[in-house]
Amino acid sequence: MTLIPARTQRALLAAAALAFGLAAPAAAQFTAIPAPAVYAIRNATVVHADGTRSTGVNVVVRGSFIEAIGARAAIPVGAQILEGDSLLVYPGIVDASGLVKHTFPRDSVDRTRMRSWDPPRSVQGFMPARRVSAYLQPGTTELADLRKKGVIATAVMPADMIMPGQAALLMVRAEDDPQRLVLNPSIGAVMSMRPARGVYPGTGMGLAAWYRQTFLDAQHLGVIAKNAATDPRGVLPPAFDADYAIVQQTMGGAIPVFFAANTLEEILGAIRIIDEFKLKATIVGGQEAWRATNELKARNIPVLVSLDVPKPRQYKPVGEKKDSVTAKPDSVKPAGDKPASGDKPVNQDKLPEDPTPSVLREKKAYDDAWANPGRLAKAGVRFALTSGGGK
Repeated sequence: MTLIPARTQRALLAAAALAFGLAAPAAAQFTAIPAPAVYAIRNATVVHADGTRSTGVNVVVRGSFIEAIGARAAIPVGAQILEGDSLLVYPGIVDASGLVKHTFPRDSVDRTRMRSWDPPRSVQGFMPARRVSAYLQPGTTELADLRKKGVIATAVMPADMIMPGQAALLMVRAEDDPQRLVLNPSIGAVMSMRPARGVYPGTGMGLAAWYRQTFLDAQHLGVIAKNAATDPRGVLPPAFDADYAIVQQTMGGAIPVFFAANTLEEILGAIRIIDEFKLKATIVGGQEAWRATNELKARNIPVLVSLDVPKPRQYKPVGEKKDSVTAKPDSVKPAGDKPASGDKPVNQDKLPEDPTPSVLREKKAYDDAWANPGRLAKAGVRFALTSGGGK
């Protein structure tokens, strides 16, 4: 065994510290203990996707992934153990249309010089080539709220335009750079059945005509490009148009379409476009989808039902009063059905003795919105519940 003098030991330690960066300035040193590489939840109750439960389960998490789960799952040496005897472990939730902030640049068009019947695309809202994933805001609080609710992934859909752009799929986790959250920058094109504001098409009839003309124009450009590729000597290829290229890919189902539609008229209008141009579409929002169950079921069109139900202005539902008890959405029954034993009606408050027609209309619309998922399930229409969408 070789003995090293104390002075030499100190010199070697100093050299090692310099080599590994341990002698860096104080500002560059670690200020917190690094997180353990492995966590283990011991003896927890796991609720599976089908609703069944397993007790006494160990869950081992390494990094961002579950490494092992089971009653006999071995806990690695050095893992930080969390006692799970009072914990419930649920599957992560995927929100198919979440509310995550994004900001598109404002158009710089001088509207005083603009012709309302022939507006620029940025004003009209025809920008399907734009991707919402490029405009996510860093440090948004919505992701933290979603994490607390058990959401692990969410789709973000642009809104407030006819064709505002393409939706993105995000992983919901703590991250300052939103681009690091993007799992898929383009999961489909978003389209809306809401008319444009102040320009053509500003009415429902105008919007139907505009949609049909837009898809026919995209088809026409595709025919010219095909003919030019077949005989380049006789036909010049059209100039590349990124927006029309996306529209062309939606026809036939190459790119999925998410149609924001709430009222019966909007949903039926979207279905007419879906039928004519063979779109692979999903209805988003779908507040009155229960009124179109036959059409949706026949075409196997799924619905992303938004739980962001508009609050009535005159009618005060039970959730608005501090001394009231709100019925759970899954206990809501369609209008006219008698509540099952143990179920509470949607609204426990009493209407005025002589309610106005407008109050009664608001009450029915509110009750119908909460009964919507149950009616879709009863009709066999595929659907999922989301926190936002359909605007």
